[in-house]
Amino acid sequence: MNIKEKLLALDALFDQETKWTKEHFALDRQGGVVTSLDQNAVCWCITGGLQKVCSGDLPYEIIELLDNVLVKFGYLPSSHFAFISSWNDREDTTFVDIKRVIREAIRLCE
Repeated sequence: MNIKEKLLALDALFDQETKWTKEHFALDRQGGVVTSLDQNAVCWCITGGLQKVCSGDLPYEIIELLDNVLVKFGYLPSSHFAFISSWNDREDTTFVDIKRVIREAIRLCE
């Protein structure tokens, strides 16, 4: 899969708010912490979701693109690798924000 296809898969993974979480890469139905690739995982943070759709990898190019989108939208003052994880976990970050960032990253790939 290319970058755009991976981002489309990430967007599809988060097709409903119940599939997104904070503080952990992934959780099972009982709220237990599992790995991003665990077959029992039912929700992911944005980084855990990316790991899931990228078969366990965290491609630098995608993380950098997502970080740049965070800066573009004013969520962060400057880009720095892996800010996406800490931004996901911020109290004021919402599911709408997550979807907005992913969709803008997809648009930038066109």
